[in-house]
Amino acid sequence: MPTKPGVSGFIASDPTLTFTRYGDARFYARVGLHQDAERDDQGNFHEVEPYFTDLIMFGPSAERAHATYQKGDNFIAQGQERTYTQNVEGEQVTREQFRASTIGPNGNITTFSIDRTPQHERETPAAEATARESSGQDAPAVDPETAEKEPDPVADVLARRASQVTPEPVSSPAASAQEREPVAR
Repeated sequence: MPTKPGVSGFIASDPTLTFTRYGDARFYARVGLHQDAERDDQGNFHEVEPYFTDLIMFGPSAERAHATYQKGDNFIAQGQERTYTQNVEGEQVTREQFRASTIGPNGNITTFSIDRTPQHERETPAAEATARESSGQDAPAVDPETAEKEPDPVADVLARRASQVTPEPVSSPAASAQEREPVAR
């Protein structure tokens, strides 16, 4: 049974989305990881302070995570721990981070809904752009004389595809996230 390390915690800082020098998306957030309660000599359990570290993701997953998660949200992530050295004021410092390949809500403490629409039927950024272009929003100005003389095969294909797609109303995960109070553990 192949397995990967996983962590459970909460987003402790406002997540950021940056891009690498190669143009890949990079998600970063400081996170608090839940630790098991400790038992004292009398057999009583006591909560343990969370362990704080950095969580990063790359690529399309990073973009989805940035659009979905905000400070205070609970999550479960799968990936790998990574340590590295960094020069801080002339001194080599060892740091660690969790590089997540997947992230999702922690169903034990978070209420969420699942979109069971087949992936090929879901609205994608490319389909949204196509629909926007066909409706004329954000479209560049076109010289009518040039447009009549030179047919654009790409525009024809995009228009045909746009007519075949019925956009679904886009529900914003951020809207429901704003209604929740952040929970620190």
